[in-house]
Amino acid sequence: MDLAKRMEEDVFAMKTLEDDVYFSQNMDSGVFSIKHLDDDVFSIESGADGIIFHNDFSADQADNDDDDDDKIKQDLKLKRQSSTYEDVRSFVQEDKLSKEIEDAGTLHGLNNYINNTVEWWKSKKINVAVTGNSGSGKSSLINAIRGLKPKCCGAAPVGIRETTTEIQKYEFPESDKVVLWDLPGMGTEKFKQETYTDDMGFYKFDIVVVVTANRFLENDIWLAEQALGHGKNVMFVRTKLDSDLANAKRDDPDNFDEIKCIETIRRDIEDHISNRGVADLSEGIYMISSPDRGKYDFPVLVKKLKGLLNIKGVAICRVLQQLLEKEIKAKRDAAKREFTSRKVASALYGFLPVPKLETALNKHAVAKIREICLEKFSLDDDSLAKVSKELDLSVDTLKTYHLSAFNTEQLNHVEKLYCQTEEYRFNTFRRYSKYFVPIVGSILSACKAPHTIQDCVDIICSIMAEDEYYLVQLRLEKLEKQLRPLT
Repeated sequence: MDLAKRMEEDVFAMKTLEDDVYFSQNMDSGVFSIKHLDDDVFSIESGADGIIFHNDFSADQADNDDDDDDKIKQDLKLKRQSSTYEDVRSFVQEDKLSKEIEDAGTLHGLNNYINNTVEWWKSKKINVAVTGNSGSGKSSLINAIRGLKPKCCGAAPVGIRETTTEIQKYEFPESDKVVLWDLPGMGTEKFKQETYTDDMGFYKFDIVVVVTANRFLENDIWLAEQALGHGKNVMFVRTKLDSDLANAKRDDPDNFDEIKCIETIRRDIEDHISNRGVADLSEGIYMISSPDRGKYDFPVLVKKLKGLLNIKGVAICRVLQQLLEKEIKAKRDAAKREFTSRKVASALYGFLPVPKLETALNKHAVAKIREICLEKFSLDDDSLAKVSKELDLSVDTLKTYHLSAFNTEQLNHVEKLYCQTEEYRFNTFRRYSKYFVPIVGSILSACKAPHTIQDCVDIICSIMAEDEYYLVQLRLEKLEKQLRPLT
């Protein structure tokens, strides 16, 4: 049966044997979808010009390949992410997770592990280092981020002289799980460059904010390079923008344009940093005036910073995702090698030249395999009832809108799965040879039947493994929200 003919069906599943990829389509929506265990996210759109394949991961990579600089930035970003994942890997006690999975199964084991560990994860603090030379406005920036005026109780001390001579700790007013560290300037007799990162305990910081009131100096750029080299997220902040704009307006009032002036300063800083060999500006350059918290880049800076404060929760979920992905793949591959007795029995059914007997018995075998796999991949009704409580979604909603095992026609009607799989793999003669050629035809039919059952097993296991992985992703999305220090 050719692909065009198959697309006339309301719903179909097609197996690509070489790539182990399965497609499902609901013609009411006209959109194909794949939840893929190997990270690539595909969607396939049925349009007037035929089938259009979209691969979000590949598209991103292709865009980056068009520009070497963008590729370098992407590589560095991935390095930062990888470093963060390694930093929090100790938070994920793999032995405890494995024990829960062994006792309760993949999905329920994950739920039990999360529920027993989430409060401990929430207690972990996010550390933000704010550093820069004397007079750059570090303390004023910290006060502005915390929403405090300089003379308020608990505010960081500010002044025209260097006021930070020791590492100072300040908590976010919105969460005691976020700590801002005001670091002394580097390059003084007390804090020499060669030992600065060790003296400051640089390894403990999740985010580094480099602050200047002018052009970023050699010390600032060197420090940013050290942070980037250790996989840290770096934010460049240019303070006292209001003073620069006032000076520019005073010097040339007739031609002064605030927006153009700001962009000129920004480009000058970007060029200066890039010329010094820092290819990655990490999280960007923010032009601010600390007293004016509603102007310039300050609102964007705070929004970006709050987004980065989710870094540990995101990293924990990513580590769990990687572990569970490996677990589900192993279970899927093992399940595909099971059901040997049913495959042997199908060969016997295939040998017997009794009309409709082979099809009826093998359909029943496939139905039993589907039932066993539903329980194996936590998709049976009892398992989904537990999962639905964790996800705050009803079982009907999960089945109808999220799980392919329940809205793919063949897995709802296994007689279609068996017949279409057989039809897809074998031509008409092979399917009916035992009725045309005695003995030889029966032997051919007996050889055919186990392959058809195996194909059905492959399809069932692959779709259900994808569904279980998708439920894992939904649970980890909920966990990531639970671990956000700021809402």
